[in-house]
Amino acid sequence: MTDLQTIDLDKLAPGPETDALVAECVMRWEPPPLCDRKTHPGMEWWPCNYEECEEGFCIIGKDSASGWQSCIGAHIEDPPEYSIEIAAAWEVVEKMIANGLAPDMDYVPHNGGQWECIFIPPQGQWVVAVAPTAPMAICLAALTKAKKDKPEGD
Repeated sequence: MTDLQTIDLDKLAPGPETDALVAECVMRWEPPPLCDRKTHPGMEWWPCNYEECEEGFCIIGKDSASGWQSCIGAHIEDPPEYSIEIAAAWEVVEKMIANGLAPDMDYVPHNGGQWECIFIPPQGQWVVAVAPTAPMAICLAALTKAKKDKPEGD
């Protein structure tokens, strides 16, 4: 599982990396059985950067000592484009509602216009994120909530 504590959410851009993080850390997608970490230690599923692979998301073999990685040819379905498509991003909002959070979305026209997404828990701190698009604001707020909920080193 990705350690969100090591990721600077402010540097994320809409696209496959953000979509994969939302899929794993917010929507709780699990790797397929082929990539079960108990039976295949060291395997991860991420956008494939293997030059000859055009399949998108793959099972990646990774050696943590050397940093070597390559596509082993097992491809899985791409996650929805949560950070780009509003319909997919709304699935994230529905997940947050199911987890007891109230959403609030606003368009703030100052400084070129930004979308603000707020998730409000019954108790505790609100989570706020701002981005140029509504889907990205939703993703950043959800990832921020996931990051706050998971203690460092967990």
